[in-house]
Amino acid sequence: MMDWLLSNLGYAFTLMALIVAAIAIVAPFESLKWWSADMELTLPDVPERKAGEIPKDECFVVYLTGIGGSGDSLARREFGFLERLKERAPDAVIIHDVFPFSVTNNPLTGDRPLAWFFGAMHRARLKAKSIFFEFWIGARNVCQVAVCSDPRYGPIYNLGIAKEVYRALLSHGYDPRRASPVYLIGYSGGGQVALGAACYLTRLRSPVTVITVGGVFSSIPGLLLADHVHCLVGSKDRTVKLGPLMFPGRWPLAPRSAWNKARRRGKVSIVDMGPMIHSGRGDYFTRSVTLEDGTTYADHTADVVAGIIKAK
Repeated sequence: MMDWLLSNLGYAFTLMALIVAAIAIVAPFESLKWWSADMELTLPDVPERKAGEIPKDECFVVYLTGIGGSGDSLARREFGFLERLKERAPDAVIIHDVFPFSVTNNPLTGDRPLAWFFGAMHRARLKAKSIFFEFWIGARNVCQVAVCSDPRYGPIYNLGIAKEVYRALLSHGYDPRRASPVYLIGYSGGGQVALGAACYLTRLRSPVTVITVGGVFSSIPGLLLADHVHCLVGSKDRTVKLGPLMFPGRWPLAPRSAWNKARRRGKVSIVDMGPMIHSGRGDYFTRSVTLEDGTTYADHTADVVAGIIKAK
């Protein structure tokens, strides 16, 4: 049996590579279809709220999950982080129902041809905890991050996400006539999407701040347009180092790029989070690992993000 597996391993990898290539080729199609067929935007009415119902320090926090998300629900560790954040910033309205890897906020198990496949992968990974099942969801979402960062398709993708974020803000009580601060928190590839959405959301009266948690992102105009960008980086997070390597705009040799301009203007802050990894036990949302002072990684991440929010 083992000999058969080894002899066919090459064919299996070749097939997987072809499937991933096909996913990458069709990745922009969802954005282009939305752009060509659904340019009209219908937003909910601005909710009427009495003055006494609006906390003095009200702000809106939109959490955008990482590439492992399927859009159905967040992982328990992410929910735990948001609960901790709410405890530390009680006046913050926390929104987590925007799927950052679909311009129409359509989950992988929603109304799409391969919903059955992604649904099967999602259920299987919850039971088996195998990287094989994680791979297919991650590969699909990584391709959407690539679309977001592509100068050809990115503006379309980012406009679609910005509209979905704005729609979610309104449905959770955001009043565009007020200047309540808006915070976009992007985990992993969600950091790229948060910066993309900021390209358009900065047209609001509200200050828009981006917080990336282990964010992997390109040199995108959102870096300059956002009020400020806070990058939370773990010293053992190898994935977050892909951004400065993969995207030439983040190289020191590109002084006129959005990233380097933002750094020179003091619009970017790099926050050292300690020895955190990107994903798994020991990541930014882990409750079972502590810093030297006894603070859990999850609590420390919530403390840092809450500190950024309260500093406004």
